[in-house]
Amino acid sequence: MILLRSLFGVGKIVTTVAKAKAVRPMVEKLITKAKHGKSADMRQIRKALADRVTVGILMDWAKTRFSKRTSGFTRLVRVGRRLGDASETVELSFVDALPEIKKIVKTKVVKQIK
Repeated sequence: MILLRSLFGVGKIVTTVAKAKAVRPMVEKLITKAKHGKSADMRQIRKALADRVTVGILMDWAKTRFSKRTSGFTRLVRVGRRLGDASETVELSFVDALPEIKKIVKTKVVKQIK
């Protein structure tokens, strides 16, 4: 599904309540399967996401981001109503923040001339 791939790609999506409630159990199950890491689970993840990059992101997050949590990986936050058709919209995002990536900055030492 496109919503699944964009959620794992971006980290949060804004959509209608009905779509978010339909996608949420799928996301929870995929993360749980990725944490177990069995070969049958991996085949089901690849079948559901159908994108190697997204599968790689999910597997990486299962080892690092979601390792301490057993369930409840996502949250729904009500945003408001859409202008066009006045349908209720929500933001579907992950509960845990992304772990910070430490960047090593190389500094150049310059000799001072006296």
